[in-house]
Amino acid sequence: MKAIIGILFLCVSLPALAGYESIDCYKESLGRGLPEVLRVRLCQEAIDEKPIKCYDALAGQGFPDEIRVRLCTVTDYGVPLVCLNSIVGYGLSRNEKVELCNGAKDASPLDCYESAHGRGLFRVDRVKLCGGAKNTEPVKCFDSAHGLDLPDHLKVHLCRDTI
Repeated sequence: MKAIIGILFLCVSLPALAGYESIDCYKESLGRGLPEVLRVRLCQEAIDEKPIKCYDALAGQGFPDEIRVRLCTVTDYGVPLVCLNSIVGYGLSRNEKVELCNGAKDASPLDCYESAHGRGLFRVDRVKLCGGAKNTEPVKCFDSAHGLDLPDHLKVHLCRDTI
């Protein structure tokens, strides 16, 4: 019964063209021991089986299911691993690594994070500024806000989604 409710939720909440792929993803997710709500979240925007492959690839990394789903919801297979594995020697916590790589299409968040070094930002603010970044534009935006009478964390908030 729960599986039927999950499939119905997927069908109602999706554009017509994405529905079939989401259903295929959902069916593929069965048997992985994921709670219903996480299976739906993982597959609700799927356009192919890549979220499931990504989820499976993160199995040996020690991340809980909810984090694996968050990293893999809309992604290319292996991308979170590329990003996560490229973060070595930065002293970031596991949660900070997840925040930095969430939504990543490649290792660009790390390039952004490195670019933000030397600007007087706390590590947590650099992670927030560059989380999921596609390039170093968030850092350029932060630099352009230099003359504003705002604390750094508000400049980070203004610039973190810069494309």
